[in-house]
Amino acid sequence: MKPQHSFFFLRYVTFYTTVSLEIPTQFIIILKFLVLTGNLSFATITVKLGGDVEFRKVTSLLRLTLDQLWIHYRGKFAMNQGEIFSSFSWIHSQGHLNLDEGGHVAEKGKGAGSSSMHAGSGAGHGGQGGSDGGAPYGSVYKPLQLGSGGGNGDGIGGNGGGQIMWIVAKRLELNGLISARGKNSSGGNAGGGSGGSIYIQTTNMTGHGEISVQGGAGSGRGGGGSGGRVAIHCRWRYTFGGKFTDRGGEGSSATYGAPAGTIYKEENLRPLQYRHLKYSKTTNSTYLAVDHTYIHVDNQGKKRYHHYYQYLYYL
Repeated sequence: MKPQHSFFFLRYVTFYTTVSLEIPTQFIIILKFLVLTGNLSFATITVKLGGDVEFRKVTSLLRLTLDQLWIHYRGKFAMNQGEIFSSFSWIHSQGHLNLDEGGHVAEKGKGAGSSSMHAGSGAGHGGQGGSDGGAPYGSVYKPLQLGSGGGNGDGIGGNGGGQIMWIVAKRLELNGLISARGKNSSGGNAGGGSGGSIYIQTTNMTGHGEISVQGGAGSGRGGGGSGGRVAIHCRWRYTFGGKFTDRGGEGSSATYGAPAGTIYKEENLRPLQYRHLKYSKTTNSTYLAVDHTYIHVDNQGKKRYHHYYQYLYYL
């Protein structure tokens, strides 16, 4: 016999500054919060198999403060824009922190695509949008901007990706996916949305998952949306062996494809007494050993557009 589960659905609208919610552990939780203003505080949020939790910013600041965040196998935790402050966080394999399509709608935002001659250009963010689309904007080191919407053309431009600032006091283990991807366009000759922003500060980071701010694809003569921006600031020990995806959205030809966004990673600020040393026989000197000696960058078998490029900042 299949195990029996209880399902709990809650739609919660709050005008207040702090919300506390307690749910029995035997429930699979499907929550949708419409947060109009203020902070939400929890001891622990656990999203189990099949669970779906959504926190959506409506007007002003959305901030989640909690001790532990667990997103288990095939659990989904969705936001459009906001801040998370946690002590410990785990995203298991196939768990998903989802900010896809949470940014500006078509032809809106700082790097919005536009319509001309029945074709929509792609939205910009980490790079310029495809088909002479929207301009780049935002910070490489501290990205906090939403992705922009693509031009409509004869269809509907894709939404931009969402935005998150996540402060982890102790440890983040990522074996699933964190994404703020732009939306593909729909209809004829429309531009894709640009990827959003993922900004993480943590003391320790490990795992083998993925962080993606990929741009949305254009349709017909519509341009692709550029990739978004990712920045990781790890204060102590960084052993994350996963991948970063920030390629631009595809177009129907090289003319319409979009460039990649930016990835910035700053790590290993441990005091010298905690760093590994390496001895060089050639110079008879001792150096601080780096934690990483291998970087692999590829386009995942996609078409190599003539203006496809990648920024990777590694300190």
